[in-house]
Amino acid sequence: MLLDPKTYRYRGERSITVQDHAHEGDDGKKTVVKRGTLQFMAVRMAAGIVEEPGDRP
Repeated sequence: MLLDPKTYRYRGERSITVQDHAHEGDDGKKTVVKRGTLQFMAVRMAAGIVEEPGDRP
């Protein structure tokens, strides 16, 4: 989880490989994933209350 260092509010998350490992995909191909590889990252850019669904803050 990524937290704002001043307010501790949630800002996003990321997932990093902690150990080398092999992965077999649905197509049967094997892939080696190295330690330290970024797997996923999501960041919240803005949040707020809006009037209607689909409105942006």
